[in-house]
Amino acid sequence: GGSSGGGPHQAATGGRQAALDRERQGKAVAALKVDDTVLQEQPTNVEALASAGWLLGRSGSIELVTKAMTYLDKAVAIDPSYGPAHAFRGLVLIRTQRPAEAVCELRTYLSIAPADDPQNRSVEVALDEAVKQAGATPITCPTAPVPTLIGRPVTPRPPAATGPPPPPRSSGGDVLLE
Repeated sequence: GGSSGGGPHQAATGGRQAALDRERQGKAVAALKVDDTVLQEQPTNVEALASAGWLLGRSGSIELVTKAMTYLDKAVAIDPSYGPAHAFRGLVLIRTQRPAEAVCELRTYLSIAPADDPQNRSVEVALDEAVKQAGATPITCPTAPVPTLIGRPVTPRPPAATGPPPPPRSSGGDVLLE
């Protein structure tokens, strides 16, 4: 139980790990190229979509930020329970002067992130900033954040398993949307 191996969360392949390493070294262009390569092979890899969206979203270029939001929107559509996609969307929305929308994304991230996630504090700081920027702007978020994926509770993600994903389980009347 608890593991959601396979599917949109393919293992952090050598390519994905290379992107993470390059991003940590401040080589965003190289990291983006690796994400792009991963996405050519695995177009629904939410980790690569979210990473590419974040890398592009930090650029400041309107054209690249628009592309960033496309990546981030796709990541959230594929797996609404993948917290980093919400956090990155929120941070990009702050940068694009859309703080009320950012508040919703950052709140969603905090509602689904593990309590001990080291990113929580920086997301809380960004949320406070977005609330201040929104000022008197009414903040209307969707009625419920999306803390579950197809009726399964969100659990902290263990390291991705190697090997083929287990077959989807059905408890009778459930319909798995693929």
